[in-house]
Amino acid sequence: MRYLSEALYGVKGKVTDAATGEPLAAKLFITGYDIDSSHVYSDTLSGEFYRFLSPGTYTLTFSSVGYINYSTEITISDWNSLVSIDIQMEEASIEYPAPPESGLLIYPNPASGEFSILPPLVHAGEAIVTIATLSGQVMDTRQIVTLPGIPEPLNCSHLPPGIYIVTYNKEGSNTVLRGKVVIWPFISR
Repeated sequence: MRYLSEALYGVKGKVTDAATGEPLAAKLFITGYDIDSSHVYSDTLSGEFYRFLSPGTYTLTFSSVGYINYSTEITISDWNSLVSIDIQMEEASIEYPAPPESGLLIYPNPASGEFSILPPLVHAGEAIVTIATLSGQVMDTRQIVTLPGIPEPLNCSHLPPGIYIVTYNKEGSNTVLRGKVVIWPFISR
């Protein structure tokens, strides 16, 4: 019985549609923590989720097809803590561009530092994205999960102005997609 009660420490909650209150099936990803498919999903019928976490501060990102990603930061103070949060996700009113047949769509380009990438539908999933200079110096590497047809936003405003090679390497396959992005912080949209 003690094991069962300890499995409920960490974070729990419910994910719902902000307009209707209906439960949503959403992916819960913890930035800098989830690797090797260790993310969890909310229940498809109730929207409820549970995630055991050790003490620390975490950034939780919830994503669901057709909804705007929602991120929040939580702090687990000790091993016996349970943080309860209810997430209300807004429907995406943005019309996304059609996914490319091949290659990596990067837009807007040039960018002020924030841009989105969109791989072809068949290449969606877990991937490593690397941003390098034209001379090959790696400036940023991150693990992402792309959903089919949904662009993945990247914030690279910490990089100096220049032309960069964006490499999308789908995990578990030999798929490598590349594209160029111009980062010019003086662009206003």
